Amino acid sequence: MKKSTLCLSFILGGIGIGSAFASIPEHGMSFADSNDLEALVADASATMQQMQGTWTLPCQSWNPSDPSTVDDSRSTSWTYTFKGTEFTWETDDFSDAECKQPLGKLVSAGFFKVGDPVSSVDGAFTFDMFETHDIHTLLDPSKRLFDSCKGGTNLLSGSSECYPGDTYQIIRVEGERLRFGRINDEHPGSSAITRPSFLSNRIFIRVR
Repeated sequence: MKKSTLCLSFILGGIGIGSAFASIPEHGMSFADSNDLEALVADASATMQQMQGTWTLPCQSWNPSDPSTVDDSRSTSWTYTFKGTEFTWETDDFSDAECKQPLGKLVSAGFFKVGDPVSSVDGAFTFDMFETHDIHTLLDPSKRLFDSCKGGTNLLSGSSECYPGDTYQIIRVEGERLRFGRINDEHPGSSAITRPSFLSNRIFIRVR
């Protein structure tokens, strides 16, 4: 889940969805407690059933590392929707710290598969996303935003779309909570070999 100052951009030659998680510091996030572990599902089929619906990661804010660069997103929120074997991931970025001033939106849609148990994490399973279509839109024309489809220092004008490569993640359902793997340089999720081996601290909450 190519680097940008925004969470909308991604690592690697192609865009890997999971790398978006690596762009925002994980300090101040919530951790699952022992009660959550009691709600772990036992197999991939049960995980697929439990995942169905919509999950959101509430507003996450931070201070850009270099305020002099292109207009950075100061906050973001993420929403995942799973229906059958299809997913939609919406990333909403804001130019303030409280998710009130829309800056840009990235919508990723495609298919997913839940596979084998992950030996390093109790209750987690492999989670692969493929045939993904990205649409990246600038919502505030007075601001500048890096184009996640073109990558590098290309700026977004209007909308941009692309078909990124597959993403290899892990996932764990904890009752009404959901967590993905932690993306980093060693485990960018660009292949089955480099999929994350531990969970991110970010917790998605079921909304419907």
